[in-house]
Amino acid sequence: MNKNDVICSIATRFKAATAAGALSSAVVSRGALMAATRTSMNVAAIAATLTLASTTLIGAASITIGVAHASSLIETSAAGQVAAAGQVAAVGQRSTLNPVATAAEPTTQLVQHNAGQTEVSSPPATTAVLDLALLDVFHSLGIPVAAVPTGRYDGALAVFANDSVLKVGSMFEPDLDALRALNPDLIVAGRRSTKAFDSVAQVAPAVNLAFDQQNLVESVVQTTRTVAQLYGKQALADEKITTLKESVERLRQTASGAGTGLLVFTTSGKVIAQSPASRFGVLFNDFGVQSAITEFPEGRGVALTPELLQSAQPDWLYVLDRDASLGRDETPAQELLAQIGADQTPAGKNGRIVYLNPYNWYLLDAAGLGALQDNVNQLLEALENAS
Repeated sequence: MNKNDVICSIATRFKAATAAGALSSAVVSRGALMAATRTSMNVAAIAATLTLASTTLIGAASITIGVAHASSLIETSAAGQVAAAGQVAAVGQRSTLNPVATAAEPTTQLVQHNAGQTEVSSPPATTAVLDLALLDVFHSLGIPVAAVPTGRYDGALAVFANDSVLKVGSMFEPDLDALRALNPDLIVAGRRSTKAFDSVAQVAPAVNLAFDQQNLVESVVQTTRTVAQLYGKQALADEKITTLKESVERLRQTASGAGTGLLVFTTSGKVIAQSPASRFGVLFNDFGVQSAITEFPEGRGVALTPELLQSAQPDWLYVLDRDASLGRDETPAQELLAQIGADQTPAGKNGRIVYLNPYNWYLLDAAGLGALQDNVNQLLEALENAS
């Protein structure tokens, strides 16, 4: 067996295994592979490392060996090549891979996105997601993710806080070196990583799937379909999309007869009424809430003074506490609302102040798939159970 045969054997088996989900409980430690890179192990040692790693659960932090990367690690000893081939074959048998099936050529899809179009292997074996709302889409569809940004993880995304999940910089400033070491088949960028898109696109195939905040529900639906088609999750996506659309329509009908409302954003002692043109405009544009303030001279938001609040007389207050979403020790939204007399409005007098999920609404921009459904469910419960 020559050098190229061994390289292809390693790369093909582990690439195909990850794509098929066959290594979901037998993934490769990124630490072991990075160590291999530093020490330039021979092919027999690499295969042994992979065999050992195949029995260890690392979670979502799996790394696939690419042909070029493997080539840089392999010495040309004939004895080493033969030994490694046996090791790789053993790993393949334990992970229930079909040797014939792994030889199939991968397919590709041309993905249209906010920065143009990108040809992507389908399904991508290794994916890095740089946006929390998009990560929620992947998680809701049960798609494995190998790398995520640093940040705060809560709710359904709390599983990604684990140290076993590779972190590749922040949403605003991705770690390009970490991404290169991962060598992913796809990098998925969103709103906060848009400025870094050109840089990450030089590392690996990349798509910018940032949501349209002014047409959020439809944008989430279309993005979910794009991701589902790429990873073969169409049936599950259709089911979740149907549920989402039905509940959004129900919310619109309920909100239309519930009177006026304000989306109140609190941060660092400030209280701001958000307009339908803000990134939280889904409350008005898609969910059907009628804004109690119609003029926003300062653009997307206006400082909510006691005088303005009393003039608006909202029937409902929907409150987003930014500091709570970030875990900051600031004045809680409840205290700030009390200071401007929220209890003297129809909303306050009738117990119609809804404290929105701060994590979902701020850090996920009210988007995602599962998170958006949760937001709709919370509002439906509040409106339908109102006294």
